[in-house]
Amino acid sequence: MDQQSGERLSGATFEIYKDTELFDVKTTNDNGEILLYDLEPGTYLVKEVATDDEHVVDSTPQQIELKAGQTATQELVFFNSKKPGIHLIKVDSVTMKSLPNVRFEFKLVGGSYRQEFVTDINGEIDLSKLTPGAYEVRELEAPDGYLIDDAVRVVQINPDEDASFVFTNTPMPSLKLIKTSSDGSRLAGVHFRIARIEDGTHYLDRITDENGEINISDLEPGVYSVQETATMSDHILDTRKYHVELFPGQTSTITIENQKRPNLIVYKKDADTGEPIPGTIFLVKAADGHSVDEIKTDSEGKATLDNLLPGVYEISEKSVPSPWLMDAAPQLVTLYPNRDHTVYFENHKKPTLTINKVDSITGSPIQGAKFQVWYGSNSTTTGELNSLGVFYSNASGQIVIDNLRDGWYKVTELEPAAGFTIKQPAPRSFTSRAVRAKPWCSKTLRSTLSWWKSTIPSPARPCPDVPSN
Repeated sequence: MDQQSGERLSGATFEIYKDTELFDVKTTNDNGEILLYDLEPGTYLVKEVATDDEHVVDSTPQQIELKAGQTATQELVFFNSKKPGIHLIKVDSVTMKSLPNVRFEFKLVGGSYRQEFVTDINGEIDLSKLTPGAYEVRELEAPDGYLIDDAVRVVQINPDEDASFVFTNTPMPSLKLIKTSSDGSRLAGVHFRIARIEDGTHYLDRITDENGEINISDLEPGVYSVQETATMSDHILDTRKYHVELFPGQTSTITIENQKRPNLIVYKKDADTGEPIPGTIFLVKAADGHSVDEIKTDSEGKATLDNLLPGVYEISEKSVPSPWLMDAAPQLVTLYPNRDHTVYFENHKKPTLTINKVDSITGSPIQGAKFQVWYGSNSTTTGELNSLGVFYSNASGQIVIDNLRDGWYKVTELEPAAGFTIKQPAPRSFTSRAVRAKPWCSKTLRSTLSWWKSTIPSPARPCPDVPSN
């Protein structure tokens, strides 16, 4: 019968020995009984050899002696303990949430029993009707996203005693990378290479998302290297290699900042009026001399070169539009991360020479007077002059020559207009003057054949005096 409940058990098989010899083999009936009649006197030994699959065989034999003349029925009672069971529960070590589909092996120590089972939807394995003894319980395969628990546990189970055990799995670590700009904003589209130090040949290439993040789960614990491989065009690549350690059940976060590339802004204006000069082309060179780019000023006299690397640069004029002189000296600038740099260039307009021919009596303009103009460079050492040609005064009595170079100019009247004679201040039949033309100044020459007059276009920067005869 059942040890706990006292319920009688059918189907139990016994061997019956008389005087050490096997006498009979019997099985309990529906009432859990074996009835033997008309037995010979003697010593009988009864041994249970099998029972139902829920109980443990009572392996202790019982002995009884039957004597002649006994009329009372003799009884032997055998008690069976229930076979034990194992109730295994598998949960997340952090959240204690049940984990289904975890595969385990159960093995009876010293026995032939070996079976594999998988946790059900509730994360449980419920085994019953096991042979009492010590069982090795080993996790064979962890669920996705979890580290395998590779420890072998030994569970001892005894008759009439079910054993319950809770086994845990720890989530695999996760890595969260945050990419920011030096201004605090998040940067999307930055490339990184992430590798576990213990196995650097296997790596992950990832790109930050719209939130400037890279999130990777289900990683092995350990130390990882993180290196930026490409960044946004307006930021400086961070070439340093970072390290971060990942722990089971945890998310490790690393934040990496990018410095912004500096922009170079060039303004071009008239040296006298301050008005912007569009169409000026500048050449930008790095400190090692290699050309970086050419930039051209817009209608506001502004030119911009974006996303440069920090360092020293030389900015020089390559060409300027007429009527300005290319007289601005090159400039050296040092660019720093996160700081735009602005430089200013000024140009003077090319000088204009105006000759006014007037009647010495009435002051009226004279048309048709013939003049010759020569140019002498500032840098000449021999004083040679180069003829610019012959010019005639117009209906307003003027000869206007603009876009001149910086230097000295000689003006000589060759022939008077019809009806006029050259006023003779000297024995020669012409008069000439040498005029110094400056970039920031135009000359107006009033000719009565005896004197010159200069006008000042900029009250802040007067022209030099005209040399006298």
